[in-house]
Amino acid sequence: MRKVCSLELAQLMIEQKVPLTINEIISLVVKRYPNIIVDRSQISSMVRNFVSSRFCTCVALKDVYPHKYQLLSLNGYTFKIRNDEGLEREKFPLYVKCGSPRIAREYAEIEETQRKENASQAFMIMNLSRSQSARTSL
Repeated sequence: MRKVCSLELAQLMIEQKVPLTINEIISLVVKRYPNIIVDRSQISSMVRNFVSSRFCTCVALKDVYPHKYQLLSLNGYTFKIRNDEGLEREKFPLYVKCGSPRIAREYAEIEETQRKENASQAFMIMNLSRSQSARTSL
């Protein structure tokens, strides 16, 4: 069995749209992923990383006890996935997946391929229109 990863935790926290305590986050993880090992200290550490990261907007409500945390957005956060067996990356929304270096690289490659195809088609159209205008001028 594998442990919960920050990718899964980020998706759960963003979907909730309300501040959550660590215990509430753990119960959500257990409900969504019953076959994953849940370690309280690991989840607490991941949440603290979200709070301290400049690539995440994570609000920590420390004026209440127990403390509550709300993950609002991710902007360039890189997820470190150490054991991805059983992790179905296709199920994650794009705003979460792009934080994974492999997925971001694959997405960039798809974009580059699409850009090259568009440039090739534009070049073919330009050549076709030049040859047609040359014929009409004769």
